[in-house]
Amino acid sequence: MRFSVIIPVYNIKEYIEYAVESVIDQSYKNYEIILVDDGSSDGSERICDELEAKYQTVRVIHKENGGLSSARNAGIKAAEGEYILFLDGDDYWQYDNGLYEIDKVISETETEIVEFLMAKSYPDTGVIHNHLNNTIPEGLSVEETYRYMIKNQIISGSACDKAYKRTFLVNNSLLFKKGIKSEDIEFFFRLLLYKPKIQTIDMDLYVYRQNRVGSITNNVTEKHCEDLLDTIESVCSIKETNMREILLHYAGFQYVVLYGNIFSLKDGETKDNLIARLKEKNWVLKYNSNKKVFTIYLIEKMIGFKLTGLLLSKYLTRK
Repeated sequence: MRFSVIIPVYNIKEYIEYAVESVIDQSYKNYEIILVDDGSSDGSERICDELEAKYQTVRVIHKENGGLSSARNAGIKAAEGEYILFLDGDDYWQYDNGLYEIDKVISETETEIVEFLMAKSYPDTGVIHNHLNNTIPEGLSVEETYRYMIKNQIISGSACDKAYKRTFLVNNSLLFKKGIKSEDIEFFFRLLLYKPKIQTIDMDLYVYRQNRVGSITNNVTEKHCEDLLDTIESVCSIKETNMREILLHYAGFQYVVLYGNIFSLKDGETKDNLIARLKEKNWVLKYNSNKKVFTIYLIEKMIGFKLTGLLLSKYLTRK
């Protein structure tokens, strides 16, 4: 079997069937769908069973609620496909040739990761397509590929816009960390340490629903900020390796995102503590091969740490 598509499910009865059928509609058919019901109580668990009965390619795992990381890990352990993809149950794929194109890249390159693009869907405007050119020049080494992707902002921290070689994940004990909110980014930093070969396809296959009521990714919370800051601090503490500089350049990009989010939090002791910790690591902005990071680095040099944070906060709240 070529692909295992892992779909975590938790109280999303209005969306789960649409997500599953966006995979069923794929023209490429050598796959399985693993629905991981993470202790749903709204009827999603029943819909999962109905989909399993309807489609031979669907398997269901019912488990106690443990969070997104726990659900994905259960899917990884049950997967039988050569490559694993993650699809959140309230999102969907928008083209029927996505798996065909991913399989084509794998067959030609035997890569360990294939990254595609992610579009966004809003209740009032519909799908906003992603027109980013994520093509990687040929002939680059693994490290050169990472540098190019970071510089041109085509490397993503999301877990859902990639196909992963299952043996690569299993052999390196790569599972999602439980109990944190920024699990995708933490997972991706650890993954990069093992230097997987990455290829890309220029297709915004994945559609990420925005502003869905009840979505666990709808609002940035203190917990999100604290967990991402923990991850950045962990990357900053890595001892000298040939990957340290590359990871710090990617950490610089994540730092900029976190910068604005922390200053957007409600005032209070937690926010003050996060700002103090953030300021201690502002040296990571020196790793600024990415143009946006370099811009924020220059702005902070001119107007200072606090004003830059307030500026980024205003920018984020207006988006």
